[in-house]
Amino acid sequence: MDADRHLKQLESRDLVNLPSAAPRVLMELRQAHEATLVLRYSCRPNDRVKVEQAILRAFLQHRGAASGRQPRDARILAEAA
Repeated sequence: MDADRHLKQLESRDLVNLPSAAPRVLMELRQAHEATLVLRYSCRPNDRVKVEQAILRAFLQHRGAASGRQPRDARILAEAA
């Protein structure tokens, strides 16, 4: 993974400890029927919006396929394209 290699180089050069570049999902449970998922991932700054939209598009398509019907948020899926 390019991000891992880059962070390791920065650690060696600058003598600092940096977090892993591996994607992580954090779950926050604030209310009984509500969960917030936070995805942390590494990417180049210029690619951030493109990567975010690709993740959102894939999630919404998967959610629609899992239920066997079109996702209720077809508008969001269209906007993410």
